[in-house]
Amino acid sequence: MLKLIRLEVVNFLKVSIFPFILLNLVVAIVVKNMKNVFDLLSSSSDICTFYTLFFMIIISYAAAFMTTINFEKEKLSNLYHRYFVLPLPPGVIFAIKLFPPIIFSMCVVLIWGIVMFLMFHPVTLITFVMALCNALIFVIGSILLIFYFDLTLKNVSIVYGIKFILIFVLSYLPNFIVSQNVSIKVVNYSIIIFTFLLFITGIILINNIDSEKVILS
Repeated sequence: MLKLIRLEVVNFLKVSIFPFILLNLVVAIVVKNMKNVFDLLSSSSDICTFYTLFFMIIISYAAAFMTTINFEKEKLSNLYHRYFVLPLPPGVIFAIKLFPPIIFSMCVVLIWGIVMFLMFHPVTLITFVMALCNALIFVIGSILLIFYFDLTLKNVSIVYGIKFILIFVLSYLPNFIVSQNVSIKVVNYSIIIFTFLLFITGIILINNIDSEKVILS
C-alpha cells in the first residue's frame, strides 16, 4: 500500500506542480491586499471574524479547485473504473487517491492562514485557530464532494463548470452578506455549521459509492 501512496503522490506532483505554483501566487496577491480590508474592519470583532472565516474558506476552495483538476482529466481518460479491479477495498483505494490533494491543500491553507494571522492579527488567537480548523475541514469536505461527483456523473464538464462558477460566487458573497441587514454573529455560526455538514456529507457519499454506477458512467 505504501508503494501505491508513493506512486499516487508522484503522479499528483507531475500533473499538479504548475496549478500548485499558480495557486500560491494568487493567494499571495490576495493576502497582500487584505491589509486594507482588516484595517477598515478593525472596529467590529464580529465582522473581522466573518471575513477571517470567509477568507480562509476561499483559500480552502481555491486549493481544492486546483488540486482536483486532474480528477476530471482522469474521468475523461476512463481511469476511474480501474480502481474497482484492484485487490483492495474501495475505501482504501479512495483514501490513497485522495491523500495527495487533501494533504497539499491542507498545507496551503495552514501556511497561508498562519501568514495572514502573523501579518494582520485580524482576530484573537483562539478565533483564528477556530477559523483555521474550520477551513481545514472545509477543504476536506470539498475534495470529497468533488471526487464523488467526478466519479458518479457521466458529464464531468458539469462538475468543472460548477467549480469554476463557485469561485466568483465565493468572492462576491462576503460583501453581499455584510451589506444585508443580518446578524453577522449568526452568519459566523452558520458558516461553521455548513462546513461540518459539507464534511459529513462528503464522507457519507464517498462511503456509499456504487462501483457499478461508476463503471457505467
